[in-house]
Formats: sequence, C-alpha cells, structure tokens
Amino acid sequence: MRPSSFVFQITCILFSTGSLLAQPSISVSPISLVSSLNTGEMEPQVLNITNTGDEALEWQSNIVNNFNNRFYADRIENIRVLRAGNVNNTDTRVKPQGFSFVPVVETIRTRDVSIALIKEYDPWDSPGNEMVLQGLGESYDIFSHVGFSSISFYDYDLIIVASDQPQYLYDVFNDRLEEVELFVENGGVLLFNGADQGWQDGFWSELPGGVTHQTYYSWYNYVVDVDHPVAEGIPNELYGSTASHCSMQNYPENTNVIIIDEENQATLIEYSLGSGTVLASGITLESAGNDPAFYDILANLISYSIAIARPSWITQEPQNGTVQPGETVGVEIVFDATGLFGGDYEATIEISSNDPMSPVVEVPASLNVTGAPDINVSENAIDFGTLYTNYGGSVDIAIGNNGTDVLEITSMAVDNDVFSLSSSTTTVAYDDEFILTVTFSPTTDGDYSGTITILSNDLDEPEITIGLTATATSPPIVSVAPASLSSNLLTGETETQFLTISNSGASDLYFTVNATNVDSRWVLPELEQEETPTILTTEDIRNIWNRDDVFSPEATPRPQPIRNDTRPTRNWQLLANDPQDYDSPYDTQNIYYEVTDTTLNFKYEYYENWEDSFGNTVAILMFDVDNDPQTGVIMDDYGSVEGIDMLVYSTGLAYYGIDGVYVFSDYYNDFIQIDDITWENREDNTNEFSFGFSIDYFEGLTSMMVASQSGSFNEDGPDIVPNEGMVELFFGVPWLSFDQESGVVASGSAFDLGVVFDATGLFGGDYEATIEISSNDPMSPVVEIPAYLNVTGIPIVDFPTEVDFGQVYVGYPDTVEYIITNSGTDLLLINNFTFQDTWLSSIETELSISPLSETSLHLVANVNDPEIYTTTMGFMTNDPTNSNVENVMVVATAIVPPVMNISPSDFVFTHNTETFETTELTISNTGGSTLEWQMGFESLGGSNDDWYFFEKTDYGDFSSEDNQDRITDNVWITRDNSGPIFNYYLENGPEYGCASQTPSGTLWSPNPKEVSEENDYAPFIEMTGCCPPCMVGDTVSVWLVQEDLRLNIVFDSWTSGGQGGGFSYYREHATPQWIEVSPMEGFVNTGEEQMVSISVNSNGLAQGEHSTVLEVSSNDPETHSMSIPVDLVYVLGVIDNQLPVSYALYPTYPNPFNPITTIRFDVPESLDNNVVLSVFDIRGRLVETILDKELSQGSYAIRWDATSQSSGVYFLRMDTQKYTKSYKMILMK
Repeated sequence: MRPSSFVFQITCILFSTGSLLAQPSISVSPISLVSSLNTGEMEPQVLNITNTGDEALEWQSNIVNNFNNRFYADRIENIRVLRAGNVNNTDTRVKPQGFSFVPVVETIRTRDVSIALIKEYDPWDSPGNEMVLQGLGESYDIFSHVGFSSISFYDYDLIIVASDQPQYLYDVFNDRLEEVELFVENGGVLLFNGADQGWQDGFWSELPGGVTHQTYYSWYNYVVDVDHPVAEGIPNELYGSTASHCSMQNYPENTNVIIIDEENQATLIEYSLGSGTVLASGITLESAGNDPAFYDILANLISYSIAIARPSWITQEPQNGTVQPGETVGVEIVFDATGLFGGDYEATIEISSNDPMSPVVEVPASLNVTGAPDINVSENAIDFGTLYTNYGGSVDIAIGNNGTDVLEITSMAVDNDVFSLSSSTTTVAYDDEFILTVTFSPTTDGDYSGTITILSNDLDEPEITIGLTATATSPPIVSVAPASLSSNLLTGETETQFLTISNSGASDLYFTVNATNVDSRWVLPELEQEETPTILTTEDIRNIWNRDDVFSPEATPRPQPIRNDTRPTRNWQLLANDPQDYDSPYDTQNIYYEVTDTTLNFKYEYYENWEDSFGNTVAILMFDVDNDPQTGVIMDDYGSVEGIDMLVYSTGLAYYGIDGVYVFSDYYNDFIQIDDITWENREDNTNEFSFGFSIDYFEGLTSMMVASQSGSFNEDGPDIVPNEGMVELFFGVPWLSFDQESGVVASGSAFDLGVVFDATGLFGGDYEATIEISSNDPMSPVVEIPAYLNVTGIPIVDFPTEVDFGQVYVGYPDTVEYIITNSGTDLLLINNFTFQDTWLSSIETELSISPLSETSLHLVANVNDPEIYTTTMGFMTNDPTNSNVENVMVVATAIVPPVMNISPSDFVFTHNTETFETTELTISNTGGSTLEWQMGFESLGGSNDDWYFFEKTDYGDFSSEDNQDRITDNVWITRDNSGPIFNYYLENGPEYGCASQTPSGTLWSPNPKEVSEENDYAPFIEMTGCCPPCMVGDTVSVWLVQEDLRLNIVFDSWTSGGQGGGFSYYREHATPQWIEVSPMEGFVNTGEEQMVSISVNSNGLAQGEHSTVLEVSSNDPETHSMSIPVDLVYVLGVIDNQLPVSYALYPTYPNPFNPITTIRFDVPESLDNNVVLSVFDIRGRLVETILDKELSQGSYAIRWDATSQSSGVYFLRMDTQKYTKSYKMILMK
C-alpha cells in the first residue's frame, strides 16, 4: 500500500535581519545499499534518516525500478520465440485476426508485478491484451467500470486501459483521474490504449498531467523514435484502415514521441509524471484490420511497461513518517531474492521531505543474485531395443535447466565406443534445454550396454549417469519377383496375378503393400481462365466468419448460376469425426467424402438440426494437394494449417459470389477461382448437407491432406475439423487391389501376394501404377513394382431417329443441333455422313466422342421453295453393334420470310418549355410471313441481361472508358488506385473524408430501392460506414439525382485502400425516365403495319441534351435488328416575339447564386455547327459542358444546377463558329 502524497507546509519565521531561524535538514545514511544473495535468500538492511535541523522533518519514501534492458530483451525474445514455436494454445476465446501469438506453460519471469487490466469489452472483439499477458506468463486482474470505480490503485504496479471502451467506463476514469495521477506520481505505470470512437463509441477526456487528444482517423503511422525498446522489430511505416483514431495533445515537455501519424501528430507517447510513467497510444493496436506489426507493438508496450514497473525484490517499512530535530529513524530495507534469476538488479530509493535545501534524496540500491542451476534429464535409462547390425539408430535426450542460473555442462562421455554422443560440453540457460543425440552403431550381432556420465555445476547433482542397453541382429533382405506386372482386359473383366516376396536375410521380414498412380505429384491444372479471374484474398477468407449481418434471402440477390441440387448417393466414407465442443452454434460431428467418376463429394453432419439452412451450412475445405507443407500458404486465422494449395467454398449463399474452387496463384499472390461447385444439396430442418465439385483437378493422386472450417456465419468463428489440424484423404488406385495389405515372411521363406487387375467401369486406354512394398529391410525399405493395364473399351452410339427443323425461311440457311451420345467406355468415331437430298448437309464431316459424353452434329437446311421437305440421313460408327446408321428421318417446313420496315429512322425533339410530346413509329411487313418484333432500350454497358456487371481492375487506368461505368451521360463511376469511387464525368478525382465523399450527382442507400425512403440516401462513404469492403454482398441502391433515377447495386468486390483501387458490382440497367414507348412488342401480318407510340416528357427534366436508342429486333432474317436514335434537346426559351439579330451571352442571374443560376443567350441564325456552353473553375479546368447542340434562331435561357460543386469562382463561356464570350459566376454555399 502506498501513502498518499502530502503537501508540505513550511512556516518561515523571518526576523528583521531577513534570515531563516528554523528549518528541518535531512541526512540519509548510508548513501547506497548493496546486497549479494543466492536465489531464495533474504537480507534486511537499515537506512537511517536523521534530522539535523531545527524543525520537524516530514518525509516519505518510494522505490523506483531502474529499467534493465536485459530483462526487457529477455521478455521480448521469449515472446518472439514462442510465436514461432509449436506450443498448443489452450485459450478457447476468439483470437484477433492476424495475431499468431500463443500462451505458454512456462516463461521467464524477472519479478512479480501486480497488473490491473481495465476494460468493459474486448476492443474490436480482440482479447489482444490478455493474450500478450498470458504469453509473458503474467497474472492480472480484470475490472469493468463497476470494479474500476472502487479499485485500490496502490495494490497494483501497472494499470492497463484497453482501447475502444464505452462512455460509462471513460466516465469512471475521468471521475478518478486525480487518484490515477497520484498513482503515477508515486511510481506507478499507466499504459493507456486510447483509440476511442470505435465500435463502443466512447470518448475519453484527459490523462494524468493534462494530456488530451484530438479524434480523427489516420491510415498511416510512422515510427520516429526507432531506438525506443517499444519500436524494436517494428517497421518504420505502419498501415491499417483507420489505423489510429486520435492523436495526443497538450503533453508535457519531457514527453518522448515514439510514433506519429500522417499529420505529424503524436499517436504513441511516453512521459514521466513524478516517479512514474505514462504510455499513451491512439493507435488501434488490438484491431484485426490493421498491419500485423500492430500486435508486435502491443506486445512490446506491455513488456516494456512491466519492465519499468516497481520492483518486488526490495521493500521498505515504514514508507513515511516524522523525525524530530536531532533524532534518527531507521527504515528497514529488505532485499528478497526469492524467485530471481542470477544477475544484477538495480533500483533507486527516493526520499521526499520538507527540507527546502534537499527536497528529494536518492539512494541507489543494488542486488547481486547468485542463481542455482538445476539439471534435469528426460531419460534416466535408454533401451535401444533390437536394431540391425551395421545400421543401428539414434535417441535424443533433453537436458534441461530448471534453476535460476546458467547450467554449465563440463563433460558428457560414454564408456562404450559402440555408442557415441553429439556433444561433449554445453551451456544451458535457465528455463531452457539442450538436445543430446545418442547413437548406437553396432558392427557385429550381440547385446550391448554402456553408461553416459554428465558433469555440471549443479550443486545438488554434479554428476548424472544414464544407462544404455541395445541388441544388434542381422537384418532381413527383401526381393520381389517378377520385376513388373501387366494385364490386357476388356471393360468389365478381372484378372489375378501374383508377386513373390522373398526374405534371404537373418530376421523376419515385415511388409506392407500400397498402390500409387504414376505421376501423382499434383501441379496447378492448365485451365482457360478469365482475363481477370475472381480473386479470393486471405482477408476475404477471414471476413466470411466476421459478418455482423447476413442480408436476408428475400433481399434482391445477385444473379447466380443455376445448379443441380440433387445427386444419388453412392459410397460415403468417413473422413473425420469431431467431438462436440460447442465451438460454433452448429457443431460439426462427422465429415464424409465420396470419390466418383466425375466429382469429389463431401457430406457434413451436425450434432443438432437447424431450422433454416440459410447461413448455417457453411463449409470451407482447405487442401494440401501435393502433400508438401513447403508449397502453398499458411492459413492461421483459426488454428494453423500449412501448405494449402486449394480452397473449396460451399456456403449455400451464392449472393456472396464466393462459392467455388480456388487455387493459390503465385502471380496474383492470392487464391483465384478456377471452377464453380458442381452440385449441392441443402434443406431446412435437418442436420446434414452435401456438395461436390470436379474430380479432374485430382487426377492421378493417391492422397492429399484436408482441413475444414464449418458451422454458421457468426462472430464466434467456425468449427475447426479436425481439431488437431489436417487429415489425410485417400484416393487409391481403383483398378488394382491385393489379397492382403501386410504380412510377415520368415527368414529363408517366400510369400505369394495376389494382385487383382479390375477393368470394371474403366474406359478404353492404358493405365499405369506403382506397387510399393515397404518393409523393415534397412537396405531396401521400399521396393517399387510397375503395374500396367491395357483396357479395350466398347463405344456405344445413341442418337435420335428423327430431326425436325421446324419452320425455315426460303433462301436462308438454317441450322439445328443433332445430339449424338457415347454411352460406352471407349472413344466413339463417327464419319461418312450421307444425305438423301441436296437441301440437307452438315457442317462437320466427322466426330469423335469421349466415353459417357455427347456432342452436336450441326445440320444445315437450305431450301428454295415454300413447301414441306422430308429426307433421310445416315453415318458410320465404330460401335461394333451399330456400325452403319441409316434412315434417320429429317423434316423442314419452308416459308417465305417476313421483311421489316421502320419509319422514321430517328427522332429529334426540341423543347423550349416543359412539355409532353407524342409521335408515332411505323413498323410494316412487306414479306411473305408474319413479322414478330420486340423493342427495348439500348443497354448501357453493352448487355441486355437483367443485371449489368461492371469491374474496375486493380491499378487500372480510371480515365479509360473500360474502367468507367457510364450509367448515364452525366454519371461515369470509377475509382483511382487508392481512394473512394467518384464521377469521372464531373470530377477530376475523389474527395476524401468519411462524412461527405460521394460521386458527384449521386446519393446512396444501404437498402434496395424498393424499401428506401428519400431520407435513407446519403453520400457514398457515409452509407458504407466509412468501410466500403463491409458492404460487399449487400444489396444497396444509388440515386442519380439529376436524372431522378434509382438503381439497385450489389457490390461483388472491393480492394482495400492502397492495394490497386479495384472494385466490381452488379447493377440494374438505367432506363431513361423521360421517354415512354407503347407497345414494346407485337405481330405484323404480311402487307400490314403497326403504329408504336413514342412519348417524351421534359417536365422536371434537367436542361440539356438527352439521348437514347430504341433497339427493334425481329424474325426478319435479313434485317434482324434496327437501331432508332432518339434525342431530346431541352432548353428553356425566353419569351420574346422579336428574333435576335446578333449573338449575345448575358450575365447570369442571380450572381452570386446558390445553387442554381439562369444563363441567357441569343442565336441570330440557324447553325449547322453546335452552340457550346461550358463552365470552368478558377484554374481553367473544365467543370461541366452544359450544352453542345445545334440550335435554331432564337433567344434561350438555361438553368445551371451547381449542387455537386463546391463554393468558389467559376467562368461561363459560350462558343460558336462566329462568337465567343465569357462571364464570371460566384457560387456561395
């Protein structure tokens, strides 16, 4: 318990001479304290405080630890070694993403430090502070705001406050700020993780010493004090989405600034206050979305704070008191080496008093600890068992040091030369171990023994002996005949052959047998991929389990492929069983797999049923396909698995667009999608689901390693199956088997192994495998026997006996697909096509069809007269039962085609006032049969599907049309390589800031347009919560304000800032709102016509030029489609009966304006060239082209709406072939 600070009140009595008559005077002896102890010993000493003055001396004492870099380095090295180690993590809580640190069983302890951790919630759902403390082996107490309100600060040496806490916890901190300040002044350490305004939305006010903060987000931070212990191992540049939430302000002059942000403001500081220290950070150190080095900073901070906290190896009693003039008080100082390692420890005893001449006296205190090494060996005796002569073997012994000083091993020797040791001397640090390898190397048969003698500086056990025993015998010798096997079979046949396994050695031969496919090492299949493949980043893989909200299936989905959801079950095999550990709301019990001719299938069983399969049947499979952990990547988000080459996602939520097969690409340094899921089966109110994907990617494999994550979308993460990491999935060689898989062959004996070749279900062709016979023969542990199988398959042809072209047009060739199927087991060859009549032919002259496949023969009908045509065709095959196919009936009905005519060929509307105008389009048919027509608007983006897909590629040129979604004439959405999206047509680049950024002319709603009210629409970044990647997969809507057009959008991807600026989405097509067409489809008989109403409406329409194209498609074979341009030029005309005689541009009114002004101008003649009205900013950059159109003679007025522009000076310019004029405008918002 520490005493409270006191205030010295000194009464000074001054005589007329002005001299001070009475005051206390402190004297302390000795001037330093030194102690030398063995570990575990204690020694009391006395520090005398004498008052040589005339007044009572009031004093208090505090012990301050001298920071010892060696202890700090020990801790940090320990924590880094443990990160890279294989220590099992027993903590069942969710681990912060990207944080691979694990707690340990034992760790180096420099001293006991009492620690209080203050938090209401895990910051950003991350228990990072606890994980570092556990990794350091430190005990700690956790307090919520309730416990914090009554905590006794002087029971603790270090107080840690977590980031992102609710307001009520910060309120308690503020209420107790004065007490916290006294805690620091009296030698305590405060580590304040001050990144607030996060998920909990709390805001702290002040720290000890008057330090405050300014809240804002900064994505980059930079280490400026690279020599500070906290910066050890940390890169100088740190990046993360909103990496720091605030900067520190009003800090003391003695502050050491360690890290700054982009604005050169301090985001990590250290400063002294009295005898203590405050470390304050505005960086989101515990957040999952930042640079992995942030967790290293957190570990360094906590380790450093412990290192500078109050020592426990020295105590004092009393801690304060009063000494009368001429008297002395003894303070007992106790040095305690309990639990200390050997080495030097230093501290300072600070004695504060009311002596005005010496208010603080410092007494150095040092302790030299002589530790005691304690040797420990893992084996007291070693029995090598029976090993083979001239081969022998090795055993490892762990020699540990459980003591408190370095263990020096001066000799390690063995008394029998048949045994050898890997080392003769070594040193072992405390809490460490050394591996000694003992090798047995016999040259003759017999029994052997020996003794290892180990000499060390362990006082209790200076000599340790380890007994050795071993037996040597001559090995078995294996031979196998014949050297290879081969078989020739028809599909469906079997044959048994024999291998003779002989043992000519002196010991029993133990063997096992296995078959492997030749060339079974896996490589990335060469596939035809899209130019820009679907990329699944490791961040995407993490985020799949971290969605707080999964949009409902009733929301507008993204277009998705149609899949076959049913498949008959064949032969499920158990892959892994998982105990019920409740790691996920839906806990996986069993995973089964099934290998078929075309697919690799998986089935998951849960312990409990679900009501709704949506979001609860999530499976992620991770494959080490080449069984090589050195290739692929390490997946360490929820347990660590290595060597992952392939991922398969089957979530049941195609809305996310991630279901499919992915392989790791060195080029993209991420997983790229190479295929979709072939089939899946999910139902409600059950406990199992299944799915499958192509087997082609695993052709030739014998086995691969598999890990799985499954469960439901939730904040607790997935269920890991199997718990121990990965399990091996075996493919085997389906056409080769053995009558037994293992056996024993006595010395001098032989064994005949039956080998079965089975061509059941095999296609025709050559098959090759290797029979591996593994044994205990040390010279030939594996004998490989090649096995060859030649299968003669049988092709079987299946075909329709009739073909009907339906209606075909006279004079125009027509094509139909004739499907021929091979249901056999060998390649089907088809040729020699014959046709009874010349009007029938085929494009192909021969076909080859793989087993169990089909292909199309394209038949062509070319007729000259309107009548019904009937003929026959035939062809030859290599099907032994149907080699000559004849009399396939072919029918076609020929008619004279329709001929479509459209008038007029285009429309141009000019409105000088807001009005509604209707005209007609005539569609006529001058052909010989009924004309069928449909009409639609030209789809922006070149697609007539219901949804248009747009993608801006990473590092793509945003000024290129290919990387712009030109939704309308005025809205061209794109993105630069690091920032948010913007409207390239109206903006030179994006504006930054979480509150206001949005593409000019657009507002956004987080909901579909069908359920969005007008007040739901906000700037883009505000709509995303300043987190665009968080909305991927959600259905949002955009409002094009000028056009008053609302479209649903589903974002498909978003590359995080600074990584290339890529994004993609599906959106609805933009249909013009100012035009109506009726009807949109119809039939026109021969010699008739149909009228189509075209209506345009400029009411409420923005002034300027509006264009669209009507696309008319029909069954006219000559003119299948026609495009009808429609233009509407809307300018507000000035009412003036007298036509102008000269060009004029008048000053705008009002000016200044906000946000609309009227532009008046005169055109004295009808022009063949365009009148252009343009607006430029003060730097001369084009802001907007208001008008670019041919106009007739007249006076005009146009309104310019500058809602999307910022305040400032603009210039309006009118350009014609004969006239140019400019005026200045001032926009004031």
